[in-house]
Amino acid sequence: MDAASKDRLLLQEFEALPLRADTPAWVEPELIVPVPQAPAFLCRLAELDIGLLTGVEVLERQPDQTPLMIGQYTFTQDRTLCLSAALDFVKRQSTDHCLLFSYHVLDDVPRGVRINLLRNKPPYDAQVADDGQVDLRDITDVKPVLDLIWFHTRLLHVTTDGGALDLTDTPGRFEQLEQATRWITDRQTRTPGVRFQVRGVLEPYTSPLPRKRWLLPVLR
Repeated sequence: MDAASKDRLLLQEFEALPLRADTPAWVEPELIVPVPQAPAFLCRLAELDIGLLTGVEVLERQPDQTPLMIGQYTFTQDRTLCLSAALDFVKRQSTDHCLLFSYHVLDDVPRGVRINLLRNKPPYDAQVADDGQVDLRDITDVKPVLDLIWFHTRLLHVTTDGGALDLTDTPGRFEQLEQATRWITDRQTRTPGVRFQVRGVLEPYTSPLPRKRWLLPVLR
């Protein structure tokens, strides 16, 4: 799906701020989201693969219904964790307020482009076969695994010299990430400095999100 189609869907489903009469035609309307609707809005961003949030403004409606900004927050987390951070922020807001999220809407990334992007991530030395199989070697933490999830990679297994985690029967990329995070963290606690190998396979970009499981585990 291209970015314009994603924008149109959001405009159909959520309220947009009215544009002034002198607004240039190329300016896209901004979506104002009441706090009670914000979790559904963030879930929709996840379904449309719009995960690169940069900030949010908290708005209060005046008697004439114009919005007044009363606070703002900037997201500094890894892009795969911004939705989780945004939901935590939303839960702390008054239900009488509205929110204006800042985010980037991008076209879906074709499989060939994702392969090239992974191959050209210097810190990870990712090996990506033409059939979509992805191998990461000698990683020291879970951050590279987050990147694989972002690129729509289904994890198959994680290994070290002392053991292996088989994920072939675990449905859903997000469930796989939760298991991999726990397993890697446990191994790091037992053996500081341990290195991991990860294998996965690129999925179609339309691979569905697990129902009610659209958030990534927050790494502490």
